[in-house]
Amino acid sequence: MKLNTLYTKALKRIKKELGKVIPYNTRFKPTDVCIFTLDDLKHLKPDEVRVHELYRNYKSDLMVSDHLFAACSDYWKPLKSVETDYMVVEVPKGRIYTDNQNSIAIISQYNRVVDQVSLSLTNGKVTPPEQNNIFNQRYFSVPEKYEGTVYSLLTGGAGINNISHWFVDVLPRLHLLRESGLYDTIDWFLVPSLRYSYQTETLEMLGIPKDKLIAGDLQPHITADCIVASTAPRGNHTIVPEWLWKFNRDTFLPFVDEEGAANKKPLRLYISRSDSAIRNILNEQELTKAL
Repeated sequence: MKLNTLYTKALKRIKKELGKVIPYNTRFKPTDVCIFTLDDLKHLKPDEVRVHELYRNYKSDLMVSDHLFAACSDYWKPLKSVETDYMVVEVPKGRIYTDNQNSIAIISQYNRVVDQVSLSLTNGKVTPPEQNNIFNQRYFSVPEKYEGTVYSLLTGGAGINNISHWFVDVLPRLHLLRESGLYDTIDWFLVPSLRYSYQTETLEMLGIPKDKLIAGDLQPHITADCIVASTAPRGNHTIVPEWLWKFNRDTFLPFVDEEGAANKKPLRLYISRSDSAIRNILNEQELTKAL
């Protein structure tokens, strides 16, 4: 690991731990959780949360053979089939607070973490909203104020610097936004980061100009006239739903160069993890030769 990378990670870890100890602007710490499901919306206050239902009980199946499933490591063995309720939520006068890694808290004007669209990870696994890491936080910066409506494309884990998570966990949220009918009401798009060219390039391809973008790694705490957020594209699971891969195919396939598209020889794209310290392919040399 490069020295500057190690320094950045160490500094981030120190800030995170100090944030649990040193009290500062504690009025921004949420006091409760706004819990709801698509079957239980009557108790919600319209000036706190407005819910737009998209796909109820959407079923996603893991399309692999039994032989391949049996070979999956117990380290992270997925479920074969999952169901997710997809929705987009409006939070008037809301806030967003994130540590850009394990916690994304959508917070209402009543200082409550909004269920369904907030995220908390512990050891890489999703935890209930009442266990959101923000409740362990004591140090809070003053939120940056944005006029208008902000749509959150934030995601936990590696969405900030991993191209795979960008295409699976970030960009598909735009499909959910369009399905909600709220796309044209958005003034700002809050994304995990803008430090890499593939992030700005893909957003430009989707018609989102740079002057409407907010980088979450630079603005971890914001407030706006209205915050809009969606269910995570994969819900609380790892299976990629059918609507997601169709969105990516239908969105980016038209950009394929005509000459390359006319080539009858199948094209293969392999992205190596050889420069990563974890989740490496043990027989990568053998694999690349086969490809």
